[in-house]
This record gives sequence, structure tokens and C-alpha cells, in this order.
Amino acid sequence: MKFDPKNVKAEDDLGLSFAGLGSNKEATTAYQTAIVWQLQLPVKNPGPHIDLGSLLRDENKTDEAIANLLPAVEISPRDSKAHELLGKAYARLDELPKAQMELEKALELSSQSTNLHYMAAPVYRKQGLAEKAKLEFDRCADMHGTHSSPETPRP
Repeated sequence: MKFDPKNVKAEDDLGLSFAGLGSNKEATTAYQTAIVWQLQLPVKNPGPHIDLGSLLRDENKTDEAIANLLPAVEISPRDSKAHELLGKAYARLDELPKAQMELEKALELSSQSTNLHYMAAPVYRKQGLAEKAKLEFDRCADMHGTHSSPETPRP
């Protein structure tokens, strides 16, 4: 920070450090500072928005989390983490069609994430999409190798 006092990435990393120490107020301040610093930059970093959104969601400030995650998706539409967190936030608010859309986008970007398949399944189930829910649970089980296979007949 001494060499580049308004380094957005460094300030975001400082926020992550504070969050890791459980100093959420300081983490929030660091993330917000990084967001303000990059307002005038031609290329923006989604990190501070994602990290602040994640922290706010963890603090059950879901509406505020969404307000910070939406700009992250605008800055970096191909960032699966932003879509994942947005999907989780919408699911928490029981806005299931929005949750589904965001989780499907995250899966499109990161199809090998067992966690994403596991998160999508209950969103489908709650909307009455039992077959889609089963498919996601099965994919998750296959990825973990926990599907039971038929026994080999003994001679």
C-alpha cells in the first residue's frame, strides 16, 4: 500500500485479511474503500463487490449482499463465484426463479463444481421441478463417487 496507495486489489486483500480475523467492520470498510477507489478506473475489479457481498450474505444482510453482487456480475459476467453468491442470496430470499437463473449461469461457467450442483437441486425441488432436482443430486453423487452401483453377481 505504501508504493501504490490506491491499489484496489491490495485494499480488497486487506478486507479479506480482516474478514479472516473476524473483524467484519474493518473488512467492510476496506471493501467499500476499494469499490470507491475504482469508480473512476476504466477497468474494474469484481473482487471487492464479491467479497463484500459474501460478507453481507454471511451476516444475513441479504438485500445489501445482492446490491453488491449485481455490480460484480456486470463487471465480470463470466465470474462463476459472483453468480453463485447471487444465486445463494436469491434462494435465501426465496426468489427461486432468480436463484435458478444465477445458479444455472454459475454451472455453465463452472460445470465441474459439485457444490453448485448440490445448491441447484433444492432450488429446482422447491419450484416443483423434481426431475431437474434429481438430475442435479445424481450429478453431485456421481462427482463424489457416492452413487451405489449394482452388486456384481457372485459365481
